[in-house]
Amino acid sequence: DEQLGASAEAKEVAMTKASDMRDSEIRIEPFFLCPSDQPSFDTEAFWRAVISNNRPAPEAAPELALTVCDRDASAVQGLARRASAKMRAYTHVRLILPGDQEIGLTLYKIVSKKTKPTAKKLVSATNEEVKMQTRLLNANDGQILNPEFDIGHLVKVGDNVAIFEGGEKDQLTKASGEKRVCVVGFKSRDRLKPYHVRGNGGYFAVPDESSHTGSTAACRALIDVLLKRDKMAIAAYVNKQSVLMTALVPQREALADDGAVELPFGFHVIPLPFSDDLRMPPLEYKPDEPSAEAVASAGDLVSKMRVPYTLRKSPILECFYGCLEAYALGETSLPTVVDDTRPDEQLALRCAGVVESFKEAVFGDEYAEPTVAKRAAASGDGAVKRLKTGPPESPEDWRKLADDDQLGRLTADVLKEYCKAHDLKKTGKKDELTARVREHILNA
Repeated sequence: DEQLGASAEAKEVAMTKASDMRDSEIRIEPFFLCPSDQPSFDTEAFWRAVISNNRPAPEAAPELALTVCDRDASAVQGLARRASAKMRAYTHVRLILPGDQEIGLTLYKIVSKKTKPTAKKLVSATNEEVKMQTRLLNANDGQILNPEFDIGHLVKVGDNVAIFEGGEKDQLTKASGEKRVCVVGFKSRDRLKPYHVRGNGGYFAVPDESSHTGSTAACRALIDVLLKRDKMAIAAYVNKQSVLMTALVPQREALADDGAVELPFGFHVIPLPFSDDLRMPPLEYKPDEPSAEAVASAGDLVSKMRVPYTLRKSPILECFYGCLEAYALGETSLPTVVDDTRPDEQLALRCAGVVESFKEAVFGDEYAEPTVAKRAAASGDGAVKRLKTGPPESPEDWRKLADDDQLGRLTADVLKEYCKAHDLKKTGKKDELTARVREHILNA
């Protein structure tokens, strides 16, 4: 296909662009839509070429044409399985068997939590990522502190406090050893119950030849023996932070018809709960069984309160958009909105007799109307309510409030008016005004 003709200048420009795209890691895979031996574009051949990764044609072909994949639909399924089987290794551990025999394992997370990526700060001028560095300084002399040696750690263990100097905590972590899985015994596979499996999904372990040569053959032999005897291994997964009891459930390799691996061989590492996690505390409360009369009255109440379902409009939105429309059209009158969401008073009247029958059948004579708790005063137990009526009109009323210690129910404005009328100081908080007025009344 000489799309550019015989122009050497156009070819040079095209080669320059192609070189720039290659340097920018831009890959182009051309598809020749109409080969010379086909009158029109073949859609089926096009998709077969995409599935087969657009392999180049054999060298004997006179020109580049679409490569037709000679595999059936199972080949496509195999490609999809191999693509979905790509997993990211979680960690590498040693499987320690009885007799100090070691096998290298690689753990993969079966279920991983998808988290939101952290935000990155960029320079507004160049759009480059900002690299941040944190340094700790001594507040006394301003010297830069080394986190490894100059900064200690304080760990509270119960009522005791352990203080680690710089570097001691890291040394203690390293002294605990690397991650390992220690087999402590074997049990029948039917001992594993559904409630043993936690929500995190556990891990899947495959042999790791890079750390221990011969791990693959040893794992295959161990898996074959465990499956033959219908057993699973109980092991302690030891890491730098905790020890977790796990069940190693063997899985034999399964191959598809085309030789693709459907299920890899290895171990399902299932974290096991501790005994405290499975305790069943006794329930002391046992609800009373309802009587037949109570059940019948409840059914009558539900039948009486049955109403047809209808879509109801929101009165708040109706009022908002009605006012907005009136404002836009310049109207002076506001729309009238009917609230259909309010309780049906007629329904309450119709169900009054049934409700009383339900109360009598369920509660009997012990029924008490629920009381609404009143909101506590803002100032605590010593606070008093404000006087809902007007201020005292006569000196006798003031004297009575002072004797009953009820001056605090008056507002601050009323107390200030009294101080103004009797040439008293009007500034201060309400407690000070109350004490000043009470002293004046009692000494009068």
